Amino acid sequence: MLKKVLLFICIFIAASHSAYQNQIHEIGKINLITDPISNVTIYYPTEFILRNKKEIAKVYSLDLVELIEKKLAPISDIKIKSSALLITDKSGNINIVSFSELLQDISVIPPMIVFDKVRGTIGDTVTVQDHGMGDLEFSAIDDELAVATKRRIYLQIGKIGKLERELFFNTISIVFPTDISTNRWIHDVVEIKLIEVE
Repeated sequence: MLKKVLLFICIFIAASHSAYQNQIHEIGKINLITDPISNVTIYYPTEFILRNKKEIAKVYSLDLVELIEKKLAPISDIKIKSSALLITDKSGNINIVSFSELLQDISVIPPMIVFDKVRGTIGDTVTVQDHGMGDLEFSAIDDELAVATKRRIYLQIGKIGKLERELFFNTISIVFPTDISTNRWIHDVVEIKLIEVE
């Protein structure tokens, strides 16, 4: 009798494990360390501003939903209600985010992937070289404007401590601007995987 019960339990576990494996389908993944992202979408110099109008960081960032749409799958091809992101950090922790909560119908400001700090400042004067015969070289202007703020993100948080600021704005992080705390924010992000539950 005990052998039959153990056999039944083993068969049940194997069947449920097999059924579970068949229900999850990976649509694609992005490794933020090794995959070239700059040829798919543009990093923008972005100022992150607290609710009290204080700037806390100026970093290069990009829209998480835009990256997924351009790198993995168009939004129209994703079954929104049954899809999720598995976000893995450097320590191997996996964070699960429902894909539907990232879209504009629910979140007015999309989650942002934060990269490096913006280095450099814009001066008040730019010198343009004339190489004779009226040929002006405008690369100096392009270099100056490359660090200009292209986007401002107003966070719903009133205050961020120094440790949190270093965690989220000095490493590759995912910031949810509409959150009123940093509990859902993820730092040291390595990989983003889009899955669909069938």
